[in-house]
Amino acid sequence: MRLVQPSGEILEVTDADPDLLNAMRVSIGLFGVISEVTLQVMDAYNLRERLWRDDFETCLANHDALAAEHRHFGFFWCPTPESRHLYCLPDTSSVSTTSKRADVCEMKVMDITDEPPEAAQGPFERIAYSSEIYPIEYVPNFHELEYAVPLEKGKDALCEVRALMQAKHLDCIYPLEYRFTASDKGWISPFYEQDSVTVSVSGGPGIAYWPYLREVDGILRQYASRPHWGKLHFMNRDDVDALYPKANAFRDLRRKLDPDGMFLNDHLGLLFS
Repeated sequence: MRLVQPSGEILEVTDADPDLLNAMRVSIGLFGVISEVTLQVMDAYNLRERLWRDDFETCLANHDALAAEHRHFGFFWCPTPESRHLYCLPDTSSVSTTSKRADVCEMKVMDITDEPPEAAQGPFERIAYSSEIYPIEYVPNFHELEYAVPLEKGKDALCEVRALMQAKHLDCIYPLEYRFTASDKGWISPFYEQDSVTVSVSGGPGIAYWPYLREVDGILRQYASRPHWGKLHFMNRDDVDALYPKANAFRDLRRKLDPDGMFLNDHLGLLFS
C-alpha cells in the first residue's frame, strides 16, 4: 500500500518490511492517509446459503459440528418474536426445527458450490456469487458493541450474555449476532493470531443502553475479548496492553511515522499516544 505521511512524503509499504505491513493492516488512521492499496484476489465463486430456525439449546448442541462442516456458520439469537424485525431478518418459521417463537436462533450456513442458482431448494436456500450472498442490509438504525472472543470460549461467553439479557434486560430485544472469524496478522486487529467468534449486541438510538452495554462488556472482558475498533467499546490503555501483544510496538511505530500526533484524536490519544 501507499501511505501519505504527515510531512506529505510518500511511504511504500510492502512485504519487504513485514512488521510495517502487519501494523498497517489495522492502523485505524494513525499512521497517515492510505492513498493506494494492492489486494491479492481470487477467482469469483458461488456460495450456497441456507437459512433455518433452531431453539437455543439445539443451536448450542450443534455449534461445533456446524462450524466444522461449513465454510461459514453464524446466527442471530432472538430473545423475543419481535427481535428479528429489528434487523429485517426473514420469517423462517416454515423451516423451523422448533415451535418456539422466542429464545430462538436464526441460523445461516454458506458453502462454495459449482451448482447453478436454479439448484437451490426452497425459499430459504439460494445460490449466487459470493458478492451477492455476503452483504446483509440492516435497514433500522442501531448502535452496536462487538467483541472478538477467543474461539474456545465463545459458547461460554454467549451463554453468559444471554443469561444477563434474560435476567436483567428484558427490554433489550435487538438480536445478538454470533459469527466465526479466522486469525490474522494485524498487530491491533481483534483477530491477531487468534481464531475467534464475534459477539455483537445493539441498542436503539435515543434509548438508555449504556448500562446494558457496560454489563455485556464486563462479561466479555473476562474472556480476554478484543473490540471492533469501529463500534462502541470501553477499552482503556491498560486493556489494550493486556489484549494486544504488539501494542507497544504499534505505539512506537506510530510515534516514528507521526511524531507530532497529527492523526491522533482525544479518544485514540488515550490508547495509543
